[in-house]
Amino acid sequence: MGEKTKKQHYVPQCYLKAWEMDGRHQVYVYDKQKQESRISNIVDVASGRYFYDFSLRDILSQEAIDKLLEEVDGIEADDKFQIIEKALSIGIEKPYADFLMKIIGNARNASEWYLKNCYFLKPDSKEAFAGLLAIQYVRTAHVRNMIRDLSDEINQFAKRMGASPQALKKYRTLTKIEAKNIHLEMLMQEEFLSEIAFCFQSLKWVLGINRTSSRLLTSDNPICIVPHCNNGPMPMAGLLSKGVEVFITLSPDYILIMRDGDFHKQYVQRDMRYIEIKDKEIIDAYNAFVSIFAERSIYSNDGDFSQLERIKTEDARLIQVSQTTMKVGDDLIHSRVKR
Repeated sequence: MGEKTKKQHYVPQCYLKAWEMDGRHQVYVYDKQKQESRISNIVDVASGRYFYDFSLRDILSQEAIDKLLEEVDGIEADDKFQIIEKALSIGIEKPYADFLMKIIGNARNASEWYLKNCYFLKPDSKEAFAGLLAIQYVRTAHVRNMIRDLSDEINQFAKRMGASPQALKKYRTLTKIEAKNIHLEMLMQEEFLSEIAFCFQSLKWVLGINRTSSRLLTSDNPICIVPHCNNGPMPMAGLLSKGVEVFITLSPDYILIMRDGDFHKQYVQRDMRYIEIKDKEIIDAYNAFVSIFAERSIYSNDGDFSQLERIKTEDARLIQVSQTTMKVGDDLIHSRVKR
């Protein structure tokens, strides 16, 4: 079946390369769990051992497996398939790398006139890049862990409500394997990914150019969703909620910002164009969100994580390992799942 890929990235190396140190293919890493920083090779970060592998038993019933084995020679029910890993590395990461190189290269070489009058990406390419961003949004360890977190919170809620043993069995905490299988199924659902891509595409995009002394960070969960208005008792942060902002830092110097044009009306006229960010506090705010939304690891090209230390002094919870919560009345249910 060919040589197996053991180390499989959920944030591709072509993206992380923008943060490498002096061309050494290394990045500075801040570990939220250990509360310390280190230097790591890009090959070794934002990855998991056989992260996307699955067997026939993971996705098919025994009846379906038996039928398939009768029709196809040379495979076994327990074989580990790397279809998703190969699809991502061959079919997705090459065009993703091309887009990143083009966007960053054009911005880096642009004149003042170009920045004021030209698109950072041709509008007819927006749909294609939105599709690649949708895959990045779904493929992370954060999404997989969130699936398991939510199952545990629902289980706790069912217990509080006095659910029957049958209901508790149905709404039980998922195992790691079960959460992985659901996650892989999401990645294989073209319609689901298309819906997310449509949400991204419907927002107004600008490419922010960092003109400050602070460098932009990224993480193992690079696409962040930030609410800018309240809808009832809680701020909503769905991809199509009123006032939403979605962003992904593309390098220490560039950030793709996507906002709801009905709420952020100033973005309508600048859709697909450049903006220059000269206020250090704005860059620091984006870095704070990067840090909060990171699953575990935050990446830098210069090792300056001093802002994270400031965040910890304000509220240590903001820099802890990411974990979902469920609000029930005035109470918050926290997942009991261990990372």
